[in-house]
Amino acid sequence: MEHVQIETKELIHKLVSLSITENEEEISAVLKNLRLLLTKGRENQETLAGSVEFSIFLHAVAFNPVMRTEHRLIHNLSLQVLANSVVNNETTQALIWSQHGLKIAEQAYASPLGSSNNVLLMIMYNIYLSGHGLITDLVALKTCLQLWRALNEAQCTYNFEYLHFFLEHFIVQNGRACVACYQKLETEDRVAFLDYVAHYLRENSPNGDVTLFLLQHFAKEFRMKSDCLLRETMKLKHELHPREVHTLLRIIASASGSEKYANVYSNDQSLFINVSSLLRCIVSAGKEPDGGGLDKPMTKTGGVMKEWSILAIRNACINCPEAQQVIAGLTMQGSAPNDILTELNLDMGALRISDRQQ
Repeated sequence: MEHVQIETKELIHKLVSLSITENEEEISAVLKNLRLLLTKGRENQETLAGSVEFSIFLHAVAFNPVMRTEHRLIHNLSLQVLANSVVNNETTQALIWSQHGLKIAEQAYASPLGSSNNVLLMIMYNIYLSGHGLITDLVALKTCLQLWRALNEAQCTYNFEYLHFFLEHFIVQNGRACVACYQKLETEDRVAFLDYVAHYLRENSPNGDVTLFLLQHFAKEFRMKSDCLLRETMKLKHELHPREVHTLLRIIASASGSEKYANVYSNDQSLFINVSSLLRCIVSAGKEPDGGGLDKPMTKTGGVMKEWSILAIRNACINCPEAQQVIAGLTMQGSAPNDILTELNLDMGALRISDRQQ
């Protein structure tokens, strides 16, 4: 054991004695040896994690964004060594996170985007899954959402597999943690989180269904925030962002149109009243020159409203002759006031429906 620790210390000492600009090839060889050595025992991992010299090297190389482009090879190798130091070792996980956690989280979404971000997220993922609470749900989720936002803004096509592992863990297995964190996120991060869920639903939930608890919470959020939109008559408060409501609507539309989630919203009548009211309001606002104060994604939902209505009628008629007969006998006779519709906030563009058989 003592021999192993000496070997690790010697490699670290050699590493920090070399010049990054003049000895890149030699540094790469030392890092590869360290990377391999860390797979051969906990003692090696713990020796490296407790080394002040290696900690200084990490800040100069692994956590330095300039190194991602100027010395890409040794930058990546240093991160791989760091990653190997925390595998299946609670002691080193605690040491590494206490010393470098802030930098790891910051650099996980820093530019330029690429493999470095993925390795840093892998380190966080390993520590997070240990279950010892070293990384809180909120820190993990916010870090992932910052990266999701960054890659969308940069239109980056790199496959960040650990980003998906992390976010899918939240939305498939840990819905309650998502709900608790959602309330604490800034608006931009809430929209990013909803955008990821909408993306996952569009991909037909490839790695497990989104938790029922989370989907039901989205309906609750939509009811509350669409009500705010309607009551404010488009004069929005700073904490209420139209894109959040728009993305919630996308999620509800995707889920309600999927066989996997067919029963999630089917009996939620108040939700559909809210959807109907908001869509009418949006269509009306979209006809105004300035869009009624809403951003473009919100005002371009006329097609969604039409499709939603057709889907609702279709669903009502499937395997139900009585409903088919009622629908077949209805005709539109123009607009008319209706106290019940007014009470339900459905009076805008209300239609009088009569039965042709009468």
